[in-house]
Amino acid sequence: MAVGYGMLGHVGWDAQNSYGTSKVTSQHFIPFISETFDWQHEPIKESNMYGRFGESPFHAGPRFVEGEIQMESHPIEMGHLLKSVFGKVTTTSAAGTQTHAFLPRNTTDWDDRAVGQPATVEVNRNVGSAALYYDMVGSQLTLAIQNGELLSVTWQGMGAGFTRAIAATPSIPAAKPFRWAQMSCQYNGWAITDMRQATITVNNQLERVFTLGQSNTPYRIKRTGEVMVAVSGVMQFAQHSFWLDFESYTARPFVLNFAGQDTPYNLVLDVPLLAFNKFSPTMGGKGLVEVSFAGNGQFSTTSGTALQATLVNTQTYY
Repeated sequence: MAVGYGMLGHVGWDAQNSYGTSKVTSQHFIPFISETFDWQHEPIKESNMYGRFGESPFHAGPRFVEGEIQMESHPIEMGHLLKSVFGKVTTTSAAGTQTHAFLPRNTTDWDDRAVGQPATVEVNRNVGSAALYYDMVGSQLTLAIQNGELLSVTWQGMGAGFTRAIAATPSIPAAKPFRWAQMSCQYNGWAITDMRQATITVNNQLERVFTLGQSNTPYRIKRTGEVMVAVSGVMQFAQHSFWLDFESYTARPFVLNFAGQDTPYNLVLDVPLLAFNKFSPTMGGKGLVEVSFAGNGQFSTTSGTALQATLVNTQTYY
């Protein structure tokens, strides 16, 4: 019996044409740090008593998929995860470059059964057949950067289906991840040179919806609330202006700009209105004083969004 190596496995992504039908005809392969795709069964235990101490019978209950991909920010393949969670993308073409503007959906879902476009994710764990997890809808995306590191991307989603297939042969375009030393931060148009780490999370607040007589898998994946944008980080305490905005609950623009290690790659994360709900300068020792902060990206009626991600690369479409 052969055991598998994670380094010989792969994750393939293919956007579906409809919810309920898996698709692997135009796969894109995502370089990844780790994956957690779990085909879950929740058994139903009878409440009936049978005149014994032994447990009552169990029956097949709901079945569903929970999934997570962690990756370093490959400037081409990360776009599939951005589209999955944000939902809308507009692409502008120029000589040698493609500019993709990702926005969260605002008034309409992808269709009646799914909030965003579902995907089939092929996970080959280097043992026998590959696993196909389908009807995967993006629920949350986290982008995080820390000094001395590469920009990380964590995608989370939920799905409805599972099967197995012969593993495909992966092919990943060459491109270098975004890193901390080639990025800049701005708050209200002011350059922040003292930022040490920053995290932005988009949460679609999704739930699985089961209906009578349809299937033991989710018939729909829909919303329980609004799209939430959370921002947090750590910076050196250099001035009181941010603290004053926290006290007055004043919302201002916040932008992270990542220049690629090679051309034409670039990523901009634009929060038009950031309102701090935490701003905590503390002295933890003899060294520099730091501030941990957190806040919400509020919806801007001017820009029509609480967050826009603009990715420049060579991919023609998502």
